[in-house]
Amino acid sequence: MPENFLPYFTSVNVPAVERKEAAIRSPDRRERGTVMSTMGQAGREALWDLGKQDLIERIFVDSAQPVEPLVRALYGPEEGDPLSFGAAGLYGRTWDSLDREMLFDAFPDIFFHIALPELTLMLIQAEADCRETAEGIAGWLRQRGLTANVAYLPGRSRLTEARQVRAAFESAAADMFFRGPAECLPLEPLIQARKAAEPREEELRQLRQDLAACLVRGEGGCVHEKLEKYFRISAQGSPSRFREYCAGLYFRVSEELTGWDEMGAACRGKLLRSGKTVFQLMEEANCAEEAKAHMSWYMDRLLEWYRPLRETTGRRVTAFVEEYIRNHYMEPVAIEEIAARVGLSANYVRSIFKNSRGQTIQSYLSEYRLEMACQLLRNTPVTVSKAGQMVGYNNVSYFCASFQKRYGKTPSEWRRDL
Repeated sequence: MPENFLPYFTSVNVPAVERKEAAIRSPDRRERGTVMSTMGQAGREALWDLGKQDLIERIFVDSAQPVEPLVRALYGPEEGDPLSFGAAGLYGRTWDSLDREMLFDAFPDIFFHIALPELTLMLIQAEADCRETAEGIAGWLRQRGLTANVAYLPGRSRLTEARQVRAAFESAAADMFFRGPAECLPLEPLIQARKAAEPREEELRQLRQDLAACLVRGEGGCVHEKLEKYFRISAQGSPSRFREYCAGLYFRVSEELTGWDEMGAACRGKLLRSGKTVFQLMEEANCAEEAKAHMSWYMDRLLEWYRPLRETTGRRVTAFVEEYIRNHYMEPVAIEEIAARVGLSANYVRSIFKNSRGQTIQSYLSEYRLEMACQLLRNTPVTVSKAGQMVGYNNVSYFCASFQKRYGKTPSEWRRDL
Protein backbone atom coordinates (compact mmCIF):
# COMPACT_ATOMS: atom_id res chain seq x y z
CA MET A 1 0.00 0.00 0.00
CA PRO A 2 1.44 3.44 -0.86
CA GLU A 3 2.73 5.40 2.08
CA ASN A 4 0.55 8.41 1.26
CA PHE A 5 -2.65 6.33 1.06
CA LEU A 6 -2.91 4.55 4.40
CA PRO A 7 -3.64 7.71 6.46
CA TYR A 8 -6.63 8.50 4.22
CA PHE A 9 -8.20 5.23 5.26
CA THR A 10 -7.19 5.04 8.89
CA SER A 11 -8.02 8.64 9.68
CA VAL A 12 -11.68 7.85 9.26
CA ASN A 13 -12.25 4.59 11.03
CA VAL A 14 -9.46 3.28 13.20
CA PRO A 15 -9.83 4.37 16.85
CA ALA A 16 -6.07 4.53 17.33
CA VAL A 17 -5.89 7.28 14.72
CA GLU A 18 -8.88 9.01 16.29
CA ARG A 19 -6.82 9.14 19.46
CA LYS A 20 -3.98 10.69 17.44
CA GLU A 21 -6.37 13.35 16.14
CA ALA A 22 -7.27 14.20 19.72
CA ALA A 23 -3.58 14.44 20.58
CA ILE A 24 -2.96 16.83 17.69
CA ARG A 25 -5.62 19.13 19.10
CA SER A 26 -4.20 18.71 22.62
CA PRO A 27 -2.62 21.76 24.36
CA ASP A 28 0.09 19.46 25.69
CA ARG A 29 2.89 20.25 23.23
CA ARG A 30 5.00 17.25 24.23
CA GLU A 31 2.22 14.79 23.45
CA ARG A 32 1.27 16.66 20.31
CA GLY A 33 4.84 16.82 19.07
CA THR A 34 5.40 13.10 19.60
CA VAL A 35 2.34 12.13 17.60
CA MET A 36 3.03 14.61 14.82
CA SER A 37 6.62 13.44 14.45
CA THR A 38 5.68 9.77 14.19
CA MET A 39 2.98 10.38 11.57
CA GLY A 40 5.03 12.19 8.98
CA GLN A 41 3.94 15.05 6.74
CA ALA A 42 1.56 12.99 4.58
CA GLY A 43 -0.21 11.61 7.65
CA ARG A 44 -0.59 15.04 9.24
CA GLU A 45 -2.13 16.45 6.09
CA ALA A 46 -4.41 13.45 5.65
CA LEU A 47 -5.85 13.70 9.14
CA TRP A 48 -7.10 17.18 8.40
CA ASP A 49 -8.40 16.22 4.96
CA LEU A 50 -11.40 14.18 6.06
CA GLY A 51 -13.01 14.80 2.67
CA LYS A 52 -10.99 11.82 1.45
CA GLN A 53 -13.35 9.49 3.29
CA ASP A 54 -16.20 10.70 1.08
CA LEU A 55 -14.23 9.76 -2.03
CA ILE A 56 -13.55 6.28 -0.71
CA GLU A 57 -17.22 5.76 0.19
CA ARG A 58 -18.29 6.90 -3.27
CA ILE A 59 -15.78 4.61 -4.98
CA PHE A 60 -17.53 1.66 -3.32
CA VAL A 61 -21.18 2.68 -3.29
CA ASP A 62 -21.94 5.53 -5.72
CA SER A 63 -23.01 3.58 -8.79
CA ALA A 64 -24.08 6.78 -10.55
CA GLN A 65 -20.48 7.94 -10.99
CA PRO A 66 -17.65 6.04 -12.75
CA VAL A 67 -14.90 4.68 -10.53
CA GLU A 68 -11.88 5.92 -12.43
CA PRO A 69 -12.43 9.68 -11.92
CA LEU A 70 -12.95 9.09 -8.20
CA VAL A 71 -9.74 7.08 -7.95
CA ARG A 72 -7.84 9.83 -9.79
CA ALA A 73 -9.34 12.43 -7.45
CA LEU A 74 -8.14 10.37 -4.48
CA TYR A 75 -4.58 9.67 -5.73
CA GLY A 76 -3.89 12.25 -8.38
CA PRO A 77 -3.66 11.55 -12.12
CA GLU A 78 -0.18 10.04 -12.00
CA GLU A 79 -0.77 7.43 -9.31
CA GLY A 80 -3.24 5.18 -11.16
CA ASP A 81 -4.71 2.47 -8.89
CA PRO A 82 -1.90 1.42 -6.53
CA LEU A 83 -4.04 0.01 -3.71
CA SER A 84 -4.72 -3.69 -3.26
CA PHE A 85 -6.66 -5.08 -0.33
CA GLY A 86 -8.40 -8.12 1.10
CA ALA A 87 -12.07 -7.97 2.05
CA ALA A 88 -14.37 -9.49 4.66
CA GLY A 89 -18.07 -8.92 5.21
CA LEU A 90 -19.80 -8.74 8.59
CA TYR A 91 -23.47 -9.68 8.06
CA GLY A 92 -26.25 -8.57 10.37
CA ARG A 93 -27.58 -5.60 12.32
CA THR A 94 -24.96 -5.69 15.08
CA TRP A 95 -22.75 -2.91 13.73
CA ASP A 96 -24.37 0.07 15.46
CA SER A 97 -24.24 -1.61 18.87
CA LEU A 98 -20.82 -3.22 18.40
CA ASP A 99 -17.83 -2.04 20.43
CA ARG A 100 -15.91 -1.06 17.32
CA GLU A 101 -12.89 0.26 19.16
CA MET A 102 -12.33 -3.16 20.71
CA LEU A 103 -12.79 -4.82 17.32
CA PHE A 104 -10.29 -2.57 15.57
CA ASP A 105 -7.81 -2.89 18.43
CA ALA A 106 -8.12 -6.69 18.23
CA PHE A 107 -7.68 -6.74 14.42
CA PRO A 108 -5.35 -3.94 13.31
CA ASP A 109 -5.25 -5.39 9.77
CA ILE A 110 -8.72 -3.88 9.23
CA PHE A 111 -7.91 -0.44 7.85
CA PHE A 112 -11.32 0.77 6.60
CA HIS A 113 -15.00 -0.17 6.77
CA ILE A 114 -18.09 0.65 4.73
CA ALA A 115 -21.43 0.27 6.53
CA LEU A 116 -24.19 -1.00 4.21
CA PRO A 117 -27.69 -2.24 5.10
CA GLU A 118 -27.21 -5.49 7.09
CA LEU A 119 -23.62 -5.76 5.83
CA THR A 120 -20.40 -4.06 6.93
CA LEU A 121 -17.61 -4.41 4.38
CA MET A 122 -14.18 -4.43 6.04
CA LEU A 123 -11.02 -3.83 4.03
CA ILE A 124 -7.97 -5.74 5.18
CA GLN A 125 -4.28 -5.03 4.60
CA ALA A 126 -3.11 -6.81 1.46
CA GLU A 127 -0.19 -8.35 3.35
CA ALA A 128 -2.49 -10.00 5.90
CA ASP A 129 -4.09 -13.45 5.63
CA CYS A 130 -7.71 -12.53 4.89
CA ARG A 131 -9.08 -15.93 5.91
CA GLU A 132 -7.22 -15.89 9.20
CA THR A 133 -8.47 -12.40 9.97
CA ALA A 134 -12.08 -13.30 9.10
CA GLU A 135 -12.00 -16.45 11.22
CA GLY A 136 -10.54 -14.43 14.06
CA ILE A 137 -13.39 -11.91 13.79
CA ALA A 138 -15.99 -14.72 13.86
CA GLY A 139 -14.37 -16.20 16.96
CA TRP A 140 -14.23 -12.77 18.58
CA LEU A 141 -17.98 -12.35 17.96
CA ARG A 142 -18.79 -15.81 19.37
CA GLN A 143 -16.85 -15.07 22.56
CA ARG A 144 -19.09 -12.03 23.10
CA GLY A 145 -22.33 -13.85 22.35
CA LEU A 146 -22.84 -12.00 19.05
CA THR A 147 -24.45 -13.72 16.09
CA ALA A 148 -23.27 -11.81 13.01
CA ASN A 149 -21.80 -14.02 10.28
CA VAL A 150 -18.56 -13.35 8.43
CA ALA A 151 -17.58 -14.06 4.83
CA TYR A 152 -14.18 -13.40 3.27
CA LEU A 153 -12.87 -12.97 -0.26
CA PRO A 154 -9.53 -14.74 -0.68
CA GLY A 155 -6.77 -12.99 -2.60
CA ARG A 156 -6.37 -9.31 -3.33
CA SER A 157 -8.63 -6.82 -5.04
CA ARG A 158 -7.90 -3.38 -6.44
CA LEU A 159 -9.72 -0.13 -5.79
CA THR A 160 -11.04 -0.01 -9.35
CA GLU A 161 -12.80 -3.32 -8.56
CA ALA A 162 -14.44 -1.90 -5.42
CA ARG A 163 -18.01 -2.05 -6.69
CA GLN A 164 -17.70 -5.60 -7.98
CA VAL A 165 -16.37 -6.59 -4.54
CA ARG A 166 -19.27 -4.84 -2.81
CA ALA A 167 -21.82 -6.46 -5.15
CA ALA A 168 -20.34 -9.91 -4.54
CA PHE A 169 -20.68 -9.52 -0.79
CA GLU A 170 -24.22 -8.16 -1.16
CA SER A 171 -25.25 -11.11 -3.34
CA ALA A 172 -24.37 -13.47 -0.48
CA ALA A 173 -26.47 -11.61 2.11
CA ALA A 174 -29.56 -13.83 1.87
CA ASP A 175 -27.55 -17.04 2.09
CA MET A 176 -25.57 -15.75 5.07
CA PHE A 177 -28.79 -14.76 6.89
CA PHE A 178 -29.95 -18.38 6.87
CA ARG A 179 -26.62 -19.74 8.13
CA GLY A 180 -25.94 -20.54 11.77
CA PRO A 181 -24.81 -17.70 14.04
CA ALA A 182 -21.22 -16.40 13.88
CA GLU A 183 -20.16 -18.66 11.00
CA CYS A 184 -17.15 -17.81 8.84
CA LEU A 185 -17.28 -18.84 5.18
CA PRO A 186 -15.43 -18.11 1.93
CA LEU A 187 -17.44 -15.79 -0.31
CA GLU A 188 -16.94 -17.47 -3.66
CA PRO A 189 -19.39 -20.40 -3.17
CA LEU A 190 -22.02 -17.93 -1.90
CA ILE A 191 -22.03 -15.28 -4.62
CA GLN A 192 -24.76 -16.93 -6.65
CA ALA A 193 -28.06 -15.28 -5.76
CA ARG A 194 -30.18 -17.41 -3.45
CA LYS A 195 -33.31 -18.50 -5.32
CA ALA A 196 -36.12 -17.84 -2.89
CA ALA A 197 -39.35 -19.79 -3.33
CA GLU A 198 -42.66 -18.17 -2.51
CA PRO A 199 -43.80 -19.46 0.90
CA ARG A 200 -47.29 -20.95 1.10
CA GLU A 201 -49.31 -18.08 2.59
CA GLU A 202 -52.44 -20.06 3.36
CA GLU A 203 -50.48 -22.76 5.17
CA LEU A 204 -48.66 -20.15 7.25
CA ARG A 205 -51.98 -18.49 8.13
CA GLN A 206 -53.39 -21.81 9.31
CA LEU A 207 -50.24 -22.55 11.31
CA ARG A 208 -50.53 -19.19 13.09
CA GLN A 209 -54.07 -20.09 14.07
CA ASP A 210 -53.06 -23.60 15.18
CA LEU A 211 -50.16 -22.29 17.24
CA ALA A 212 -52.43 -19.89 19.13
CA ALA A 213 -54.84 -22.76 19.86
CA CYS A 214 -52.01 -25.06 21.04
CA LEU A 215 -50.74 -22.35 23.37
CA VAL A 216 -54.19 -21.89 24.89
CA ARG A 217 -54.37 -25.63 25.56
CA GLY A 218 -50.85 -25.64 27.03
CA GLU A 219 -49.64 -28.28 24.52
CA GLY A 220 -45.90 -27.64 24.47
CA GLY A 221 -45.03 -30.49 22.09
CA CYS A 222 -47.62 -29.34 19.57
CA VAL A 223 -46.38 -25.74 19.82
CA HIS A 224 -42.76 -26.59 19.05
CA GLU A 225 -43.64 -29.04 16.26
CA LYS A 226 -45.81 -26.48 14.48
CA LEU A 227 -43.35 -23.68 15.20
CA GLU A 228 -40.54 -25.60 13.52
CA LYS A 229 -42.78 -26.20 10.50
CA TYR A 230 -43.67 -22.50 10.42
CA PHE A 231 -39.98 -21.52 10.41
CA ARG A 232 -39.18 -24.09 7.71
CA ILE A 233 -41.82 -22.71 5.35
CA SER A 234 -40.99 -19.07 6.16
CA ALA A 235 -37.30 -19.65 5.39
CA GLN A 236 -38.15 -20.46 1.76
CA GLY A 237 -38.43 -16.71 1.14
CA SER A 238 -36.00 -13.83 1.45
CA PRO A 239 -34.65 -12.57 4.81
CA SER A 240 -37.10 -9.66 4.72
CA ARG A 241 -40.01 -12.02 4.12
CA PHE A 242 -38.78 -14.30 6.90
CA ARG A 243 -38.78 -11.35 9.32
CA GLU A 244 -42.25 -10.39 8.08
CA TYR A 245 -43.64 -13.88 8.74
CA CYS A 246 -42.04 -14.00 12.19
CA ALA A 247 -43.60 -10.64 13.00
CA GLY A 248 -46.97 -11.88 11.74
CA LEU A 249 -46.82 -14.87 14.07
CA TYR A 250 -45.76 -12.72 17.00
CA PHE A 251 -48.62 -10.29 16.57
CA ARG A 252 -51.20 -13.04 15.98
CA VAL A 253 -50.19 -14.84 19.16
CA SER A 254 -49.90 -11.59 21.12
CA GLU A 255 -53.34 -10.45 20.01
CA GLU A 256 -54.88 -13.78 20.94
CA LEU A 257 -53.13 -14.38 24.25
CA THR A 258 -51.64 -11.28 25.82
CA GLY A 259 -54.19 -8.55 25.32
CA TRP A 260 -56.42 -9.24 28.28
CA ASP A 261 -56.66 -8.02 31.85
CA GLU A 262 -55.91 -11.30 33.59
CA MET A 263 -52.48 -11.42 31.99
CA GLY A 264 -51.60 -8.22 33.85
CA ALA A 265 -48.47 -6.12 33.84
CA ALA A 266 -46.49 -8.75 35.76
CA CYS A 267 -46.77 -11.33 33.01
CA ARG A 268 -46.23 -8.83 30.22
CA GLY A 269 -43.04 -7.76 31.98
CA LYS A 270 -41.83 -11.36 31.93
CA LEU A 271 -42.28 -11.38 28.16
CA LEU A 272 -39.55 -8.76 27.78
CA ARG A 273 -36.00 -9.89 27.14
CA SER A 274 -33.17 -7.51 28.00
CA GLY A 275 -35.82 -4.80 28.32
CA LYS A 276 -37.07 -5.31 24.75
CA THR A 277 -40.08 -7.02 23.22
CA VAL A 278 -39.48 -10.16 21.23
CA PHE A 279 -40.66 -8.28 18.14
CA GLN A 280 -37.84 -5.75 18.60
CA LEU A 281 -35.31 -8.52 19.12
CA MET A 282 -36.41 -10.37 15.99
CA GLU A 283 -36.13 -7.17 13.98
CA GLU A 284 -32.57 -6.71 15.26
CA ALA A 285 -31.59 -10.36 14.70
CA ASN A 286 -28.47 -10.93 12.61
CA CYS A 287 -29.56 -14.30 11.28
CA ALA A 288 -32.60 -16.56 11.05
CA GLU A 289 -31.39 -18.78 13.89
CA GLU A 290 -31.29 -15.82 16.25
CA ALA A 291 -34.82 -14.72 15.30
CA LYS A 292 -36.09 -18.30 15.77
CA ALA A 293 -34.46 -18.51 19.20
CA HIS A 294 -36.28 -15.34 20.31
CA MET A 295 -39.65 -16.62 19.11
CA SER A 296 -39.12 -20.04 20.73
CA TRP A 297 -38.27 -18.32 24.01
CA TYR A 298 -41.47 -16.27 23.73
CA MET A 299 -43.58 -19.38 23.14
CA ASP A 300 -42.03 -21.12 26.16
CA ARG A 301 -42.80 -18.13 28.40
CA LEU A 302 -46.42 -18.13 27.23
CA LEU A 303 -46.69 -21.87 27.91
CA GLU A 304 -45.35 -21.35 31.43
CA TRP A 305 -48.02 -18.74 32.03
CA TYR A 306 -50.94 -20.57 30.48
CA ARG A 307 -50.46 -24.04 31.94
CA PRO A 308 -51.52 -23.07 35.50
CA LEU A 309 -54.21 -20.70 34.21
CA ARG A 310 -55.70 -23.00 31.61
CA GLU A 311 -58.26 -24.81 33.78
CA THR A 312 -59.39 -21.85 35.88
CA THR A 313 -59.61 -19.58 32.85
CA GLY A 314 -61.49 -22.20 30.86
CA ARG A 315 -64.06 -22.72 33.60
CA ARG A 316 -64.50 -19.00 34.15
CA VAL A 317 -64.97 -18.18 30.48
CA THR A 318 -67.21 -21.17 29.73
CA ALA A 319 -69.47 -20.41 32.71
CA PHE A 320 -69.73 -16.77 31.70
CA VAL A 321 -70.65 -17.63 28.09
CA GLU A 322 -73.34 -20.07 29.22
CA GLU A 323 -74.83 -17.58 31.67
CA TYR A 324 -74.76 -14.80 29.08
CA ILE A 325 -76.62 -17.00 26.58
CA ARG A 326 -79.23 -17.95 29.19
CA ASN A 327 -79.88 -14.25 29.82
CA HIS A 328 -79.70 -13.00 26.23
CA TYR A 329 -80.69 -15.90 23.95
CA MET A 330 -83.85 -14.05 22.83
CA GLU A 331 -81.66 -11.18 21.49
CA PRO A 332 -78.95 -11.04 18.82
CA VAL A 333 -75.85 -12.49 20.50
CA ALA A 334 -72.44 -11.11 19.45
CA ILE A 335 -69.37 -13.07 20.51
CA GLU A 336 -67.38 -9.82 20.38
CA GLU A 337 -69.65 -8.45 23.14
CA ILE A 338 -69.05 -11.54 25.30
CA ALA A 339 -65.30 -11.29 24.72
CA ALA A 340 -65.24 -7.61 25.67
CA ARG A 341 -67.01 -8.38 28.95
CA VAL A 342 -64.40 -10.97 29.98
CA GLY A 343 -61.47 -8.94 28.63
CA LEU A 344 -60.37 -11.44 25.98
CA SER A 345 -60.22 -11.51 22.20
CA ALA A 346 -63.21 -13.03 20.39
CA ASN A 347 -61.07 -15.78 18.84
CA TYR A 348 -59.64 -16.71 22.21
CA VAL A 349 -63.14 -16.97 23.75
CA ARG A 350 -64.23 -19.19 20.85
CA SER A 351 -61.19 -21.41 21.35
CA ILE A 352 -61.66 -21.74 25.13
CA PHE A 353 -65.35 -22.56 24.83
CA LYS A 354 -64.86 -25.15 22.10
CA ASN A 355 -62.04 -26.84 24.01
CA SER A 356 -64.19 -26.91 27.16
CA ARG A 357 -67.61 -27.85 25.74
CA GLY A 358 -66.63 -29.68 22.57
CA GLN A 359 -68.86 -27.39 20.45
CA THR A 360 -68.81 -23.84 19.17
CA ILE A 361 -70.58 -20.98 20.91
CA GLN A 362 -72.91 -20.64 17.93
CA SER A 363 -73.85 -24.31 18.13
CA TYR A 364 -74.50 -24.03 21.88
CA LEU A 365 -76.63 -20.91 21.32
CA SER A 366 -78.72 -22.64 18.62
CA GLU A 367 -79.33 -25.68 20.83
CA TYR A 368 -80.34 -23.51 23.79
CA ARG A 369 -82.74 -21.46 21.67
CA LEU A 370 -84.39 -24.60 20.30
CA GLU A 371 -84.76 -26.04 23.81
CA MET A 372 -86.50 -22.82 24.88
CA ALA A 373 -88.72 -23.03 21.79
CA CYS A 374 -89.73 -26.56 22.79
CA GLN A 375 -90.79 -25.30 26.21
CA LEU A 376 -92.94 -22.59 24.60
CA LEU A 377 -94.55 -25.04 22.17
CA ARG A 378 -95.26 -27.49 24.99
CA ASN A 379 -96.48 -25.09 27.66
CA THR A 380 -98.03 -22.13 25.84
CA PRO A 381 -100.49 -21.60 22.98
CA VAL A 382 -98.17 -19.25 21.02
CA THR A 383 -97.88 -19.78 17.28
CA VAL A 384 -94.83 -21.37 15.72
CA SER A 385 -93.67 -18.05 14.24
CA LYS A 386 -94.16 -16.29 17.57
CA ALA A 387 -92.23 -19.00 19.41
CA GLY A 388 -89.36 -18.57 16.96
CA GLN A 389 -89.30 -14.81 17.47
CA MET A 390 -89.39 -15.19 21.25
CA VAL A 391 -86.24 -17.32 21.25
CA GLY A 392 -84.25 -15.07 18.89
CA TYR A 393 -85.18 -16.22 15.37
CA ASN A 394 -86.40 -13.35 13.20
CA ASN A 395 -86.85 -15.59 10.17
CA VAL A 396 -89.60 -18.22 10.66
CA SER A 397 -88.38 -20.36 7.75
CA TYR A 398 -84.87 -20.52 9.20
CA PHE A 399 -86.34 -21.34 12.62
CA CYS A 400 -88.40 -24.23 11.20
CA ALA A 401 -85.44 -25.57 9.21
CA SER A 402 -83.15 -25.45 12.28
CA PHE A 403 -85.83 -27.11 14.43
CA GLN A 404 -86.40 -29.93 11.94
CA LYS A 405 -82.66 -30.51 11.56
CA ARG A 406 -82.30 -30.80 15.33
CA TYR A 407 -85.43 -32.89 16.14
CA GLY A 408 -86.35 -34.53 12.84
CA LYS A 409 -89.76 -32.83 12.78
CA THR A 410 -91.15 -29.38 12.04
CA PRO A 411 -92.28 -27.37 15.10
CA SER A 412 -95.94 -28.02 14.20
CA GLU A 413 -95.36 -31.78 13.89
CA TRP A 414 -93.41 -31.86 17.12
CA ARG A 415 -96.23 -30.07 18.97
CA ARG A 416 -98.88 -32.41 17.46
CA ASP A 417 -96.99 -35.49 18.62
CA LEU A 418 -96.84 -34.40 22.24
